[in-house]
Amino acid sequence: MRQPFRFKEFIITDEHSIMKVGTDAVLLGAVIDTNGIKSILDIGTGSGIIALMLAQKSDSSIDAMDIHEGSCADAEINFRTSPWSSRLKVIHVSFNDFAEKAEKKYDLVVTNPPFFVNSLRSPEPDKNLAKHNDSLTFDMLLDGVEKTLAVNGHFWIILPISQRKSIIHLSSIKGLRVRQEILFHPKTGKPPNRIIIEFTKEMPDHVKSRDVYLRNPDGSWHTEYILLTKNYYPDLHLLRNT
Repeated sequence: MRQPFRFKEFIITDEHSIMKVGTDAVLLGAVIDTNGIKSILDIGTGSGIIALMLAQKSDSSIDAMDIHEGSCADAEINFRTSPWSSRLKVIHVSFNDFAEKAEKKYDLVVTNPPFFVNSLRSPEPDKNLAKHNDSLTFDMLLDGVEKTLAVNGHFWIILPISQRKSIIHLSSIKGLRVRQEILFHPKTGKPPNRIIIEFTKEMPDHVKSRDVYLRNPDGSWHTEYILLTKNYYPDLHLLRNT
């Protein structure tokens, strides 16, 4: 049996979730600014880790949706046992269906989406569902974000750096503008391999950009990463690497 992952203020059970607790979700949850945010939509919540991180640093109401039944079951447990259960809701549905029927507009929409575009498939169907973007292409994702994001809302996404140009090009067509980019380097001296982008419907005065390093040359955690995640990890060395 897989042991729960203990953060400072909540516990994550991810035994039935397709994708387990890992660095990408933690990075996204840690960097998002929730100042002034009242409503949040978490697309593809998995075990609910991003939703819980955002609940910890805000007073927002959070709807967390996922197409995978096992992931929703884990998220339900994790939300129920957290200090913020009254503000967290799990919805078992595809984002396409959710966006088509949604009447609510959210101040913040966030996602850690399927990554592997046109890559080799896993023999496990559930992992294909989570990792490939066939069931939720960038085009479909951004159509749904346009429908569910408030006029002055913020959309945050984490992606491999190789998909930066594609998402920015498609977003501009959908009326979403880049407000901020955060490039993550796996180690000092290495090029970035992940990027977090913040989009808005409004044209920003300028685009913010910064680099964050996860590890030092000797493999130890970089001070930037420790400071970024210090409100969540009881012990950084307990992190499950993915």
